[in-house]
Amino acid sequence: MRKPVTCTCGEPRFAVRLRRDEQVALLTCAGGHHALLLDSRDYWHDVIQSGRPREVRCRCGARVFAVDLEYRFRADESSVRTVDVWLRCAGCGAQRHGVAFEIDYEPTDTLVSRPLDPCPDPWRKAKQTELTALWVPDDLHALVVHLVEELRAHCYVGGWREPARPCSSSEAIATLRAHTSWTLLFAARPVELPGELRDCWRRLPVIQLETPITIRYQTGKGWLHYVHYANERFVDGELVAQDPELLALATRLRAWLQSRFTSVRGRGTFDNPREHERLKGGW
Repeated sequence: MRKPVTCTCGEPRFAVRLRRDEQVALLTCAGGHHALLLDSRDYWHDVIQSGRPREVRCRCGARVFAVDLEYRFRADESSVRTVDVWLRCAGCGAQRHGVAFEIDYEPTDTLVSRPLDPCPDPWRKAKQTELTALWVPDDLHALVVHLVEELRAHCYVGGWREPARPCSSSEAIATLRAHTSWTLLFAARPVELPGELRDCWRRLPVIQLETPITIRYQTGKGWLHYVHYANERFVDGELVAQDPELLALATRLRAWLQSRFTSVRGRGTFDNPREHERLKGGW
């Protein structure tokens, strides 16, 4: 089934911004009304943290398109399986495939009845914090002990293809030693974690650390750790303040990092002084 898209104001043509890999698209009609396409809202706010998706441009130079949605249903026709987005240039009439949405949930009725999800302020971002650190394993272990035993944080750890589970500091450290790939999460109160842990700190009141990146600097090999947490979060499309208890935990953690590590490399960095001295000048 193929269906043309029309703005609530009646305008059938749009400027289009999209990201194929993330399966998100924003349509803006000539009247300036913004709408997210299909289920783009689920991922949009994460996508724009790294920059705005580019506006689609036809080879003729035009940037306005008519948009058609081609729905493909599952065998029993009970729900939508995929939606192909087709763009027809308002200038030269050329047609191109924009993006394909793969749908892995039910029900999907609203994808057909209301494909446009109005979004008056699509560029609003959540405040988020990223800290980086050049550490050796003992530094990470010390952080776990400090958060769990001194700050009384709830700790969760997941290994490669293993769901995250609550654990003590010693259990977390044992997992870090036994696995080459892991995810660490800390919370001020118990939280229910999703099966997919990637970037869940953006949506949940947690401080998250992943397996460090191994970098071969000109001066040697180092392990760069990332610490992430959100100061604000999007909940059901609405921007809300982070849990105050989580922010208090993060503040106490940063005070501990400042007392133990060096920030010579720049703002938001907390390096082991010896590692920084060994590797400096190599990046």
